[in-house]
Amino acid sequence: MSRSPLILAAVAVFTFLTAPRWAVAGVLAPTLASQTISAAARNVTPCTPFANALALDNIEKADGTETPFSIPVGFVFVVTSAEVTAYAFQGVPIDAPLEVKLYKAQPTTPFASSFMAARNVTSSDQATVSAAFDFPTGVPVKSGMNICTEIADVTNPNNFIQHFAIVHGFLAKDK
Repeated sequence: MSRSPLILAAVAVFTFLTAPRWAVAGVLAPTLASQTISAAARNVTPCTPFANALALDNIEKADGTETPFSIPVGFVFVVTSAEVTAYAFQGVPIDAPLEVKLYKAQPTTPFASSFMAARNVTSSDQATVSAAFDFPTGVPVKSGMNICTEIADVTNPNNFIQHFAIVHGFLAKDK
C-alpha cells in the first residue's frame, strides 16, 4: 500500500508547523540554602596543568571551618559568582596592568581547559588588586575538572602572584 505524495507532503508540513522551534532551559538553581557551596583557593594548591594558577580545593563551611572540595561523580558544580583578591605581600606590583582569570581545567589535558571569565585590571598604588565575576545563569563544571584562578602580570609573565579566591555555587545532578 503506497501513500500519496500529497498526503506525505501534508504530514511533513503539519509536523514542521507544530514542532517546537527552540528549547528554553529552565532556571538551574539550588532548592535548599544548604546546597550552596563556597569553594576557596588559599595560596596552596597549584592548578594542574597551569604553573601560575591555583585550584579552588577547599569548602568554607558555615561554622568557619574548611574541608577539601572536589566535584562528586555524577554531579556538576554550577558557578554563580567569584571573587579574586591579592595584596603587595603576595607579589602584586604597584600600578601595573594585570589579568585576572577564572577557568575550568582538565588536570591531565591542558587542551581541554576553558576560560569562564577574564578581566583586565590595574593594581592600585598600594599594590592591591581585586576582581568580581557574576554568572546569572551559572557555569557548570563537570566532575573531574578543577576550578582555577590566576592573576597574570602582563608586563612580567614570570611574576607569580599568590592570591585568594572564592567561588560560589551549588551542586546539581549531571545529565
